[in-house]
Amino acid sequence: MQKIIEIEKIQADRGSIYGEFEHQAECVGRIMEALEDCTTNNNKCVTYKQRGAFAYVAIKLARYAVSPEYEDTLVDLESYCNLIKKMEMEK
Repeated sequence: MQKIIEIEKIQADRGSIYGEFEHQAECVGRIMEALEDCTTNNNKCVTYKQRGAFAYVAIKLARYAVSPEYEDTLVDLESYCNLIKKMEMEK
């Protein structure tokens, strides 16, 4: 029971910062779909690494859309972009 209360508290806290999970999930899905469409419409194949990178960035962009002043989101987004750059440049 205590674990459930802790999870509910975390979810409420995140919801107060980033908005409702359902809206966030839809936004992330739409961003990922648009990125994958952009890749395939340009006659490229989406790699698993790209798809994973899309997900990390999409989650942070969806959160940024709701809470642009929340510094952790911007730091995470910057960090993920740096990791993606390293991943792509070290091929």
